[in-house]
Formats: sequence, structure tokens, C-alpha cells
Amino acid sequence: MRRFIYIAVFIGACFLPARTQQPLPGGVQGLRLWLQPGVINDSEARWLTDNRLTDQSGKTDSLQWMNFRPVILPQSSTPIPLDWSENSPGLTIVAVSNATAISEQSVWTIGRKNKTDLMVTNYRVADLNNQQFFDFPLERVTGPVIQTYFRRTADTLMDGHVVWLGGHPGQPEIPVQPFSGLLGDWMLYDHVLSPQERQRVDSYLAIKYGLTLDQSTPKNYLASDESLIWDARTMYPFSHRMAAIARDDDSGLLQLQANSSLLPGLPVISVGPLAKANAVNKSSLAKHTFFVWGDDDRPLVWNRDPLLGTVALQRKWAGQWTGRVDSQALNIYWDLEQLPPPDPDNHYWLILDEQNTDGGPTNPVYASKLERGENGYAFASLPESGPGRIWHFSLVQGPDFMVSPTWDAQPCSSNSNGTLTLNLWGGQSPYSLLIRQGDQRTIELNLDRDRWRTDALSTGVYDLEVRDANGQIFKNRIVLTNAPGPNLFQLDSDYHLEGGTVILKPDISPDHQPVFSWVTPGTELIHGPQLTATESGNYTLIAEEQGCLVSKQVEVLPEDQHVTPLKLYPNLIAPGGTFRLVWEEPKTEATLEVTSPTGLVVHRQRLLKPGTYRIQPGLKHPGWFVVSISWGTQKLVGKIVVQ
Repeated sequence: MRRFIYIAVFIGACFLPARTQQPLPGGVQGLRLWLQPGVINDSEARWLTDNRLTDQSGKTDSLQWMNFRPVILPQSSTPIPLDWSENSPGLTIVAVSNATAISEQSVWTIGRKNKTDLMVTNYRVADLNNQQFFDFPLERVTGPVIQTYFRRTADTLMDGHVVWLGGHPGQPEIPVQPFSGLLGDWMLYDHVLSPQERQRVDSYLAIKYGLTLDQSTPKNYLASDESLIWDARTMYPFSHRMAAIARDDDSGLLQLQANSSLLPGLPVISVGPLAKANAVNKSSLAKHTFFVWGDDDRPLVWNRDPLLGTVALQRKWAGQWTGRVDSQALNIYWDLEQLPPPDPDNHYWLILDEQNTDGGPTNPVYASKLERGENGYAFASLPESGPGRIWHFSLVQGPDFMVSPTWDAQPCSSNSNGTLTLNLWGGQSPYSLLIRQGDQRTIELNLDRDRWRTDALSTGVYDLEVRDANGQIFKNRIVLTNAPGPNLFQLDSDYHLEGGTVILKPDISPDHQPVFSWVTPGTELIHGPQLTATESGNYTLIAEEQGCLVSKQVEVLPEDQHVTPLKLYPNLIAPGGTFRLVWEEPKTEATLEVTSPTGLVVHRQRLLKPGTYRIQPGLKHPGWFVVSISWGTQKLVGKIVVQ
């Protein structure tokens, strides 16, 4: 007997004999039993088979949600008959679950009466008839996954067999617990699915439930007609936390709003206004339309460019449009509790371009300020698109009226200038533009459009001022450098304050005599090679020699202390104990603990890398609690108040 186990990330549920007139997941034939969660009321659910509720002797399960789709938190272990008496050349079982506990639990079981023949847990497949076991990767024992089981054997009679979803009969033959996570689709096919069939079924589930197919080897997403809707190799840099809106009638798939189930709410894209559930979204989508997106796995923290004065989110997203792609009214929503807060007087801005690059939106053609909506979301509208287009998008922060510069630098060996592009957002044309270098007015003109480009500027330090028709003014200092060129100096990348100060001074190459300037965290320009820093933050050294201008950014870190204050958002009142943490330490893994006034640790989790975390310690009693983060000999401490 040969078996193959495949795991990915997903959920869904109906009993069907194989028949061509009904839509089938991925358009794949041979589906004998399809169980899906069915909604009874706001809190109760039961399994559906052939769009009818199964007979579970009046028992119901708890209704939960994943990617705006109903899923089941099992409360009972009622068997569901398989009723399959004929022989077949094999079988495939596809099941979707989201395990939340690290203990071994029974996801589904097949057997007769109280005898278990086959059990799938969050750790392994257990063929108890033949005493064969297949382990899943340890990193996949929790979280949403697809588990696929294959059997190639002529003896596939299922007459008299039943399936238990989320539980097991009586005393199981291996010591496991009933399932305490979420359950979705459970599908039984009457043959071993081919790799291409598996790909179509997996793609259907991925889109429906906001899950990410394993991209350790680039894996395409396919429609029911086998057409390509996500080119895994082209889009590989953005293959994390994937989701999609789609309409595939041959699959019976209509996904009008979606987010990644690995990080719900960051972001959500919806056709029309966001609804409570996908089923009650009343918007429409053209037939055979797909937009699949993912992110580049960078931290959810701000990246400050001291040369151009921009502040952008490090993480970038990209999505691919395929199919008909008629005109659609799209909105994008962001859960503010999972984003680092902007600076005072700044707002979140969505930026988007259609360049096919790995670096995200480098020269955005669309920008929209996020508006605050309901339930902690902020949203913006999205532009129209078309088939074959690739969107790159992210967030920046800035005032109501802002100018975002981009600089296409040239190497020192080039005799040509670079190209400066200004994107004007939130203002009203016409605009007046003034660019100064020292006391000299380098450029002064009027603009009647929101985008301006010039190659008339050489490298140097410039002061930028733009005024719109309503009198709004944006001012900024920009530093235009060459692309990386000759090694004019040596300088470490980070320093520590000692006694409240640290001296920043480059080692100058003996064959060069550049002129130096420093840009401080507050964008102050200070001339000279040496700078005494008195505050932590990012500093930029600028060196100019014979028309070649290069720069290097260094970070000044706080003094080494055993305990330093920890800044939380919000840091005064945290209803239910939930708070937002912006973690920017790049060096190593850390441990977060929430401790009660009596010293009891009530919550502990690992911080694997920098980012913005939404911490939910599940505190049910009012009072104050200590929050600490430890790594090595370092420790940060803060306090939250639960009311």
C-alpha cells in the first residue's frame, strides 16, 4: 500500500455523488462526500451535506469564522455515515483544520461503531489497521492547514463506515484528545487525485479561506479551467500571507472579500463595502475574475528615509489580476491595532503602482489617505485595473497634504543627473513649486498636475516647498546622492550612547578628501566630519568629493541597561488586556511575558522578529499588569491597566 500526505493552509463543507452539472471545487470530478459548515444562527452551526443539515440528533457545534466564511468549533462527536459500497481504484480525503493547541488532537477519524481504522491528528496520520504512521512537520501542528490523505488500493469499500469530525469513538487506540480547533471542508474522492487535480482543489480552498499554499517550492494557483491565476515564480517575493477575491463559476466560488487567515485584517480587500460575512456581501464580480495577493514578509515597522524625508511601512504587498477583470468598485481595509502608529499630525496613506518589480511601490501612480471606519478598521478605495496587471502597494505616513519624492540616482562615473519625481497627494491644483539650494532658487514654477519629474538637478542638499490652491504648504529637506560609488570613508553601522553621548566620526580613505555633513534624526543638517550625538535614532553621513555625493546611515542605540521602559499602544487602558506592541529590536528572538501584581505569569509568547504585534493575553479581571520583553541580558518593562 502506498500513501502520500500533503499539508498546506485552509477551510470549507456537502455530500455529492459525482455529477457534472453541479459546480465542484476546482472543477474536479469524483467527489463522493463533501461536508461543509452550515450556519444555524449567530452562534450555532452544523455540518451540511448536499446543502442539507446532517442528522446529529439535535446536537449543534459552535459557529466561528475564517476569511468571512463559517467554520466549526466542534462541541460533539456525532458520526456521519459514508454510505459508499462500490469498489474504486483508490481514494483521496482532503480536510481543512486550524489547530490552536500543541497537544495531539484527533482532527478526523474513520471507523465502524467504536473501532478506529484511520485517524488524522494535527501531528500524524495513523493507519491503525496496518499499524502505519506518517508524521507531519512539527512546525505545522498548529495553525490553518490542508491535510490530504491518499490510498492506492483496490480494497476501498466504505460500506458501514462513518467519519467523526473533531472527535473519536469511545476509547481511541492511540492516546489523543478530541479536537479543540476549527474545522472546515472535509472531502472524499473516489480516486487518487492527480497532481494537477490536487493543485486545482488546493487553489479553490486557498482562495475561499484566505490560506497560503506551501511556497517552499513555488506553487501556482489554478482556476477550474486549469488557467494560471498566480504565477508563483514571477510573484515569489510576495508569497507570504496570501489571499484573493475571485469568481469561478465552475468551482461554485464567489469570494467578494478576503484577507489572509494567517494575519486577519492586514489587509482586507472587498468588492464594495465590507460586510460581516462573504455570503451577505451584495456586490458583484465579473465571471472568471481573480486577484491574488501576498506580502514580502518584511517587518511591520516604519522605515524612515533621512535623505528624502519619507516614512514608509517596510512590508510591501503585490497582487496579480487575471481573467476578465471588468470595472470593479474595490476597497481596502486595515486593522489599525496591528499597524505601528503614525507620528503626531500624520496619517496613513495607501500607495499603489503597477510596476513589475520586487521592491514594492517604487513610483506610485495612485495614493489615497485612509479614512477611519467601523470596528477599528481604516479604509481607502482602490483604482480600476485590468487583466494581466500586477499591483504593488503599501502604506506611508504623512500630513493631509504631502509630497512624496523618489530619486533615481546615477553612479559617480556617469556624466548625467539623476531623475527626481514628486508625487503630490491630498492637495488641490494648481500648485506652486519652489526648490532651493542654500540661498539660490534652483527651480520655481507652477504645476497643474499631481506628478512632476525633472532631470535638471545634480546631487546635493535641497529645500523643497510646495503650496496648493487652498494655501496648504508642504516643506521638506531632501538629499540627492549618487548611486553607491567609490569608498570615500569607513563607518560602523551602529553605536551606543555612553554617558548620554557618543562621537560619530568616519575613517577617511587616505586617497580622498571629501566634504562631510550629517543629517540628524530631526532632519537638521550639520556640516563637518565629526558629530556628537546626544539622542538615539538614525543619523546619515553625507560625503562629497569632485561632484560625487554618497551617504551612509548609522543607528545610535540607547545605553545598555538591564531594564528600560517599554512603550505600548495604548499604554494606559487596554480593554480585556489587548494591546499593540511595536517591536523593532533586530538582533535576536525575544520572550514577552505578562505578569499579574502577585508575580504570576499569565501570558507568554515568543517574538521571532521585528514587527507590530497585537497581544491578546486573555485577561478577564481588572487591575494592572506588568509587561516585559527579555532577550539575552536585556529587559524592557511596561505596564497595562485592564478595566
